[in-house]
Amino acid sequence: MASLLKLLGFWPPLVYGFAVFSLFWLLDRNAAPRARKAISAWFSGRQYNERDVADAVLYVFDRFYTAPLLGWQAVLRSFAVSAVVTCVVSFQIFPPAFLFIRHAPSVIGLSAFGQMLQNAVADYLSLFLIRRWLILAGPRPLFALITAPLLGGLIVAFSYAVTDVARFSLQTQTFEWRYFIDDFYQWKRFIANQTFRWAFLAPAFLVHLWLPLFALGVIVAKVLNSLRAAGKFSQWFFVQGDAHPLRSIGYIAGAATFLVTAAVMLMLAP
Repeated sequence: MASLLKLLGFWPPLVYGFAVFSLFWLLDRNAAPRARKAISAWFSGRQYNERDVADAVLYVFDRFYTAPLLGWQAVLRSFAVSAVVTCVVSFQIFPPAFLFIRHAPSVIGLSAFGQMLQNAVADYLSLFLIRRWLILAGPRPLFALITAPLLGGLIVAFSYAVTDVARFSLQTQTFEWRYFIDDFYQWKRFIANQTFRWAFLAPAFLVHLWLPLFALGVIVAKVLNSLRAAGKFSQWFFVQGDAHPLRSIGYIAGAATFLVTAAVMLMLAP
């Protein structure tokens, strides 16, 4: 099947979908029984405590990035996730990127390394804001999960704007507030032209997309629960979900990743 999909040009959706499922499978495998119980009750329609669900969502986040965030383990894990996502997504968006790096390492390679480092720092700093948001919006966990990547995106955009303006100001020994507007239009051109720099920027906004995928899994599970008697699949799904709720969510998140990626590839195909 993998060979067939590769021949058809659809190997990326399969790989991305499997990667997302594997993430939730690992989270489920390492989750505490109390967190599993709270999440299972949340999406299965049983009576659940909102505080327990909020704590479970925060627990899953901490298991993924480790806690406390102010520690080398959290820094290294965040940097590793950011580096992997940057390499994979940039290659998907702009395949010649790494060929350019190989042929001009002193120029393009240095620029790529700088952007990867900037992405890693911005993604790590965004964790503090996202974690705080998950706490503040705890009573509405679905809303918190869906909106959390937006906060991460704001940190990334702010980081790039400040870095670009600071670099230009140091080079020219000048500063004007309009530099921020100029920087916005410059990146707008990079995005419109799908340049090398855009290929290395986009991944920074996608690192935290596993959070809304988490929310999507819960939403679909709730819909399946309302149709639970409609078929054997939904019954099997909830039997699995009682013991392994994050794994069940992973099935949905992985399938959604596959379908969305395949749809995007079809739309962008020449």
